[in-house]
Amino acid sequence: MHTDDSIIIRHAFPDDATDLARLGSLDATHLPHDQYLVAEVDGELQAARGMRSGAVAADPFAPSAGLVALLELHAKRLRRADRTERRLQRLRDRMLPGALPAR
Repeated sequence: MHTDDSIIIRHAFPDDATDLARLGSLDATHLPHDQYLVAEVDGELQAARGMRSGAVAADPFAPSAGLVALLELHAKRLRRADRTERRLQRLRDRMLPGALPAR
C-alpha cells in the first residue's frame, strides 16, 4: 500500500461474497456467516471484519495490518452509535408511550 492509494471502508455487499471467500482462503481463515466491513484499496478487497463474530481475514501478500486496524476502529464506532441509538429509543419509549419509532 502506498500513501497515494485510495482506501474505502464500507459494508460488504452480497456481490462481495467471492472476494470474501478469496480473502478467507488466502488468509487460511474461515469467515462465518456475518455482516462484514471491508477495506478496499484501489478497488480491490484486501481486508474484512465480521461485525458480530469479529472474524478477520486479510490479504497476506499486501500490507494489511493498518487496514485491519481501520476496520476495528470503524466497527467500534458503529457499535457505539448503535448502542446510543438503542438507549435513545428506550428513553423515547419511556417518555412518550405509544410514540412511533424514530427514523
